[in-house]
Amino acid sequence: MEFKDIEIPKIKREWCADLSEDSLLTADRLAPMAGRITALGESVHGSSKINRATCDFIKSGILNGNVSMVILENSMMLMLFFNRYVQGYDDVSIDQLKEFMQYGVSDIDVLMDLTEWIREHNRKAENKVRFYGNDYFVSVGRNELWAYLRNYLLTVNASSHLTATDSILFHLANKEYYHLMKTEASKIIPIMDRNETELRAILGDDFPIIRFYLDNLRNDDNQPDSFHLGYDFLLRDRKMFEHSSFLIDSICPHDQNVVVSCHLGHAEYLSSNIPYHKPFGWYMKERYDDDYVCLAQTVLKDEARAGSTGTVTLGTPSMNSLEYTLSQQGMDYLFISSDHLGRIVKKRNKGSQRGQQEDYACPRSQFDGILHIN
Repeated sequence: MEFKDIEIPKIKREWCADLSEDSLLTADRLAPMAGRITALGESVHGSSKINRATCDFIKSGILNGNVSMVILENSMMLMLFFNRYVQGYDDVSIDQLKEFMQYGVSDIDVLMDLTEWIREHNRKAENKVRFYGNDYFVSVGRNELWAYLRNYLLTVNASSHLTATDSILFHLANKEYYHLMKTEASKIIPIMDRNETELRAILGDDFPIIRFYLDNLRNDDNQPDSFHLGYDFLLRDRKMFEHSSFLIDSICPHDQNVVVSCHLGHAEYLSSNIPYHKPFGWYMKERYDDDYVCLAQTVLKDEARAGSTGTVTLGTPSMNSLEYTLSQQGMDYLFISSDHLGRIVKKRNKGSQRGQQEDYACPRSQFDGILHIN
């Protein structure tokens, strides 16, 4: 039987909210699309246009949407540096943050602009914005305790020279694989518990975050030889949820809001690509119900970063794709609710590598709406 692709989606212009004139969205603009926890799920990793729209959405949420916590798809330990910087500390530099992001997929200039903007906002704000990460980069050959936590503690301890911190650093000196990370985490936690008062004095809210991360790692039953790309990806979603829910439940006040930014493959409620896989968004929806809202971010034309391999030019989407159909509405930037979309749509999907593809989604089952950019 000959394959027959899905028909072109039927979309009426009046279903779309034109956001083209609003670089920063007002409270009235945000209300129909945002929740207490709004996940911006980019369909294309590394798109400069999506990155800029994300940056503006976060700024809008902070100014007009009661947002006091931002969580990115970056290492939980790495983002301790970013949060320290936006809280006004001078022992972390913007050049240091740029160096950390050299091999990531985010547009570095856009991310640095957002970081500087939050730092300046916090300088005057009564309710300061927290800037965190929820990701989990633990696999064979990657030791983020050594790469990030060790360097972070060296930075914080530079002027204090606490004996307890030196004891922790002793256990972070070995740049080895995952199996040693669990062992070292088990040794560090008792040191933190015995010296909690003095460590809290220099770490503040970072103390419970670091202890939670180490405890979560210590109690992980996965063995190092279980790690390969597919399994690591599946584990990441559960870890991203555990990290995010800890930050939200223990640090963010219940009357304030959160924006999470990550790939749509994580943020959505059901996975388009991996049968029976529960994405980060599935766990979040189970935990927070209607407080969790996922918005898919799509783009028609752009160049996208692909980590250390440079940039790629996005190919022209299919005529029956969601991107092409939305591009015909005469709006540079728009929002449309999933309630107005068909049962199945075709859309672009690009992760952190150079490859790109189109897949099929069930909008009402996977996300609440779409923010589209031409």
